[in-house]
Amino acid sequence: MTEYFSTVAGDVESNVIELPSLRRSGLVWEPGLVLTARTERRFPYATTVSTPAGDVGVAAVSAGPHLPVAALRMSSIEGIRIPRKRPAGMLDRGEWTVAVWRQDRQANFTPAHFLGTAPVRCGEHTVDELLSSVTWTHDMAGGGLFDLDGNLVAIIVQCDRGFSAISTDDVAALLSIGQSLEGQLLNRFGLRSSVLTESEARHVGLSHGVVIREIWKGYPADGVGLAPGDVLFALGANPIDNPDDLEPLATTDATIFDMTVYRNGTLLDIQLSTQTPLVAPSDTLSPAEGLEWETPPGGMTVDTVAPDSQANAAGISAGDRLLRINGVEVQEPDQVRDVLSPDRETSVFVELERDGRRWVVLLPKPKNPEAIP
Repeated sequence: MTEYFSTVAGDVESNVIELPSLRRSGLVWEPGLVLTARTERRFPYATTVSTPAGDVGVAAVSAGPHLPVAALRMSSIEGIRIPRKRPAGMLDRGEWTVAVWRQDRQANFTPAHFLGTAPVRCGEHTVDELLSSVTWTHDMAGGGLFDLDGNLVAIIVQCDRGFSAISTDDVAALLSIGQSLEGQLLNRFGLRSSVLTESEARHVGLSHGVVIREIWKGYPADGVGLAPGDVLFALGANPIDNPDDLEPLATTDATIFDMTVYRNGTLLDIQLSTQTPLVAPSDTLSPAEGLEWETPPGGMTVDTVAPDSQANAAGISAGDRLLRINGVEVQEPDQVRDVLSPDRETSVFVELERDGRRWVVLLPKPKNPEAIP
């Protein structure tokens, strides 16, 4: 049996490549497109791929922080094959499969019994995980799970519970999300936006606009000081009325964009650049020590959220960090109690942080004075 599985793995190992600079595997998904697992908050702009002809440089094209997969463009190279794909729904429970990955320039494999599928969370997405007799590890990240006919049925990626083999159907759906305008803006700038709701428009005193919903730490939007809750007014000389008006940020070759932003009653001019460097840690020990650490995070940690509260309905969870209320930094518990009092007279914008993502939600004036948000 070992010899048989070794033969199967040998037949498909040319479908699996190695990204030596990232120390993980990848798969040629379609001509000129390589997929791998994204395990870092910000995927590098470029990396290398090990091929039969040697290492070549490739550029990332879809690696937004909301996706567990990253896509890279590369030229066609002899000796690298594109795998056939098989939906997980066509596998029979108990069927043998073979996982193949590369490490240190060597192909590795392990046989695995297919035990069915189950939903699993990968960041903000729910996908189908292929259950098997094997525990997936970091070393296998970016590798593929194949049936005995050499068809690719899953890719091994990092999800909330660890590493999972997710179906090719879900991988295709994630790629489609990454290629949307919203996905491209997240990938390029770490920014997500949408139109103002009626209640938000009343709160900020505007009749229309596009509000920044999320900012991801370390991306260009974060680096130039954009914040969740900012309302995007204009891109250059062109007014912004809906998220589609931001398409030039994703489709033009320009690297610097002039934007007008409305924040707390003031119009600000901001230059958004694709070349903004990563946000560096604020405190660094002597370079000779080779150690760095970040300043303790600001705000306050949410311990619990009442199930029937406005906060729970808004998606706030225990462990989130409350950073600002109506643009004012949170520094002590009394400040939170005063502003979020159940008998407050107005709605409030609350900015929170979770896993490198800052976002804003509007908590309306409580309808029931006894309800604590």
